[in-house]
Amino acid sequence: VCNAGDYVSLKQCSATDLTMRTSDQAADLRVGGLVAHTSGIIKMEDCFVTDLDLQAVLSKNSSFNAVGVGGIVGYVGNSSSLSNFYSSGTLNSEVMNTGGLVGTITGTSDLTNCYSAMNISLGGSNGAGLLAKNTGTLTMNNCLYTGSLGVASMSDTVHLFLGYNASVASLEDCYYYQPHLEESS
Repeated sequence: VCNAGDYVSLKQCSATDLTMRTSDQAADLRVGGLVAHTSGIIKMEDCFVTDLDLQAVLSKNSSFNAVGVGGIVGYVGNSSSLSNFYSSGTLNSEVMNTGGLVGTITGTSDLTNCYSAMNISLGGSNGAGLLAKNTGTLTMNNCLYTGSLGVASMSDTVHLFLGYNASVASLEDCYYYQPHLEESS
């Protein structure tokens, strides 16, 4: 789904063995394994992306804005409820707001029973194994990250679960298993 509207409900959806590369001429970047952008409310249940190979390149466009890059959803522009979903594969990103599951979330959102095994290489700030950026009220429950994070600089806002939180976030029963976070040269 490229640009979803006011209300989106997705159940039992999936994508496997998916290869994506963003344009180096983009003005606005919102990309995800299943949903690129939703401006309204999204409800997603029992969805997954496996064997994703996503390359988000830095644009040469002077008005470039990296809104969100995610293994499942790039950008959620309103309230959301995402449950029982997971992603696996490789995500190489030269841009900010990149997450193994979701790039950016705004509004009131619940992420429940989520799992990411994405191996992520980040060249920008605001990155995470699960959610890169939150600007709303977030509740994250029973989530697991088992991938690896390679970052250009440890001074950037990069964490295993949530990269950058500009508002309210509650994380409960969230775990990582043998993650690998390192600064790449």
